[in-house]
Amino acid sequence: MRRAHPAFGVNVPSLHGPEQHMASRANDLHSWIRSAVRFVAWGVLFSLVYGQSPLYSSNQNQYFLHGAAQAGIGLLAEDWLANAVDSVPVFTSLLTLTYRYLHEFLFYLYFALLCAVYLYSILRILHPHASPPDPTRRLITLTLLLGLHSAALRFVLARGLGEGWAYLFDGGVAGQRLLGTVLQPSVFGVFLLLSVALFLERRPWAAALALAVAATFHPTYLLTAGLLMLAYLWVTWKERRALRPVLTIGLPALVLVLPIALYVFTALGPTSAQISAQAQEILVEERIPHHAVVARWLDSPTVVKLALISGALVLARRTRLFPILLIPLLLGVALTVVQVLIDSNTLALLFPWRISALLVPIAAAVLADWAAGRLIPWAERRARAIRILCVTTISS
Repeated sequence: MRRAHPAFGVNVPSLHGPEQHMASRANDLHSWIRSAVRFVAWGVLFSLVYGQSPLYSSNQNQYFLHGAAQAGIGLLAEDWLANAVDSVPVFTSLLTLTYRYLHEFLFYLYFALLCAVYLYSILRILHPHASPPDPTRRLITLTLLLGLHSAALRFVLARGLGEGWAYLFDGGVAGQRLLGTVLQPSVFGVFLLLSVALFLERRPWAAALALAVAATFHPTYLLTAGLLMLAYLWVTWKERRALRPVLTIGLPALVLVLPIALYVFTALGPTSAQISAQAQEILVEERIPHHAVVARWLDSPTVVKLALISGALVLARRTRLFPILLIPLLLGVALTVVQVLIDSNTLALLFPWRISALLVPIAAAVLADWAAGRLIPWAERRARAIRILCVTTISS
């Protein structure tokens, strides 16, 4: 039996049985390859727009030390700090394998891939089950997102308003953010965004796995992941009104984070109460007060970021995203108030306000998508010009 090819009108034999199965598998493979290439390409583009610093910039030296020492680079293995307890063992393992068997240039690619996860997750959070029906709106939203995350905008904000305003649309309070300009453990926080996207797509087990990935690479995300999981459990209970679905999400999530939680408790636990208290005081008051002391980071940019989150809550009030934003926000604020009232260094070093590093970029994306929607009536009459302008802006 022969059929006409839809594109060329030439009679070609139709496929049956094994031939049809092989053709289907080949098409699936080609589709997967195209998707993977697009994923990597957008990640590279996003990382270029965002601005990635050269290797060993900022505090990257601190996080790369253990991996480089374990890989046998130079005399780093004899360094005292390299023999101290490692707070990010999984991240160190990735570095060690790369140093030993691959090339350090791949660290730039790792960052680009994490940028791809970030951008993909943001877009799926905005439209969990499908792309927006209007391609012009999709392009405007994407252009706005790239603009809000651009190094150029950060430069303008920092020069015009001050350094504290630089990461206004993608950074949380206390100088904490998912993305930085270098590869470090905190960048794996993009899996928190991916978790939210997966949960909104009704894939709760995958969402739990993504939470575990973020916390495993950077244990500081354990509390943030816990706040998100509480939101997931609340939404699941509200929708299902049964305990079993809640347990089938919560228990696997607990099992997934248990290894890194046990490592933190055993390897990084206090040697004595007195030494622990002294170490915590040094960390909070001298080493990282800009991250750990509320009075140091409670400023005007923080107020604006809270306003962004509030605006996103208003826009998302009739969606599943609303409780996922609201519950962690309320819990984070409550724990922050408790920390201020009791002046606990232990709670300060858990960073309950770190949830803002997740909420701010989601809020900025929700507002950007809303703005794109408002522009559609005007843009429809100039769709071609708008698309050219967006593509030109992204390209430049």
